[in-house]
Amino acid sequence: MRQIVEASVRGSYSGVYCEEAVDMFLEHHSLENIQEGLEKDLVLLSYEGEEAVGVGCLRGEEIRQIYIHPAYQGRGHGTRLLLALEAAAIKAGQRQVYLDASIPGKPLYEKHGYREVSHEQVIGKQGGILDYWRMEKQLFAEGETAKEEERMTKITSRVFGQTRDGQEVKAFTLSNGQIQTEILEYGCTVQSLFVRDKEGEEVNVVLSLGSVEDYEKQTAYLGCVVGRYGNRVRDGRFTLDGITYQLTQNNGSNHLHGGKEGFNRKVWQGQIDGETLRLRYISPGGEEGYPGRLSAIVSYSLEGNALRIEYEAMTDRPTIVNLTNHSFFHLAGGRGGDVCGHQVQVNASRYLQIDDTGMPDGTFVDVAGTVLDLRRKTCVGDVLSQKDRLLDIVGGIDHCYSFENAAEEEKAWLYSPLSGITMKVYSDCEGMQVYSGNFLTGADVDRYGKELVSRSGICFEPQRYPDSINQPAFPDPILRPGETYHQFTRYEFSAEG
Repeated sequence: MRQIVEASVRGSYSGVYCEEAVDMFLEHHSLENIQEGLEKDLVLLSYEGEEAVGVGCLRGEEIRQIYIHPAYQGRGHGTRLLLALEAAAIKAGQRQVYLDASIPGKPLYEKHGYREVSHEQVIGKQGGILDYWRMEKQLFAEGETAKEEERMTKITSRVFGQTRDGQEVKAFTLSNGQIQTEILEYGCTVQSLFVRDKEGEEVNVVLSLGSVEDYEKQTAYLGCVVGRYGNRVRDGRFTLDGITYQLTQNNGSNHLHGGKEGFNRKVWQGQIDGETLRLRYISPGGEEGYPGRLSAIVSYSLEGNALRIEYEAMTDRPTIVNLTNHSFFHLAGGRGGDVCGHQVQVNASRYLQIDDTGMPDGTFVDVAGTVLDLRRKTCVGDVLSQKDRLLDIVGGIDHCYSFENAAEEEKAWLYSPLSGITMKVYSDCEGMQVYSGNFLTGADVDRYGKELVSRSGICFEPQRYPDSINQPAFPDPILRPGETYHQFTRYEFSAEG
């Protein structure tokens, strides 16, 4: 049997021959001697749940094809296949790779370090002129093999502590020589994220606590994954397929971030999978009132100067799902006080109108002419200092922005003049909650001994819309058996000298 290596979007490998990949390859590409080619090529598959949705092919130093099914484009599959093919080439001893790019794919390859070698125009089947570029990427410069290996992500683990009920909590450190993050099994939490500032010094750009005990006591959701349904559900109640469910009411009469014992208070099971860390949690049916047994996987990986988080979930009964990360960012590592001196931009033209309890009422509002118009780079403090009912309702910014589509694109931008660090937020979600830390009270003390008070950090939480299940105008948040919930967020960093 021919050996074809499968690579899922989660980065795992196995040696299973997959006829579906061959069928997909044959359907979309008329290559000569394709069967003979498959004998010689390394074929990688990209999966969404159990379904193969993308395929890439490597022969020697030639990346022959990367194809993603149109329905799944913009979800990171192309990037994952490209990186997996490069990793395979490195393991095979290649020093460079080549590929042919058309107009749609050229920007992706350039973003990942490919340079143009030649340009050719050909006549297409319909008579039109098609542009193709021959592109090259050096995997190892002469004498710099060690440097390239240093840029590969290394993952280590250690025991971080124990919960009150005696569960061991591990911490996993991911480092690639450019950035470093530590992830806790408790709450699937980003405990630290170190990037370099304009002076080349490492700065922890997320608010973090020092012990498991501190994370158990805190109520601010620092750095954790929230779910089963992040954000709010009105009155903690929804009807699904004719059955009404009552969730825990832990935010006045409403349900917030999965309830009193949401995913942020669970010990996830971490597993190192190559250059990716995967954490799993199985939420039993009835937990916090939710129907169905939910199997959730959150994957953390480093991509150059970026932290990528991918969320997946499957269920055995219809339920609702909305997972996101609740990290608070301070790009100067807490220096200079709060984040009011940061500059912010949110590339959204609408936000969700909320009532006096912070719940959306199902109405989309144009940001133009409002204090929430952040489409141009703006000082955070200038926004928060304005007297406006939109801010007074929730004590600052705590609003869900709506994006025109859920394509993989830059959603937000944050910059600290003090450190010179810039962060860009990418996601495929239709919404993003922006929260300016209005309810940080100083009750929590960070790992450096500093009280975390109002405005100590700012959150960017890509997600589905809050209370979507009860709002007919909002996209459906229902997950059914046989389906896979999937979304990703990418936090990308840079620093100017």
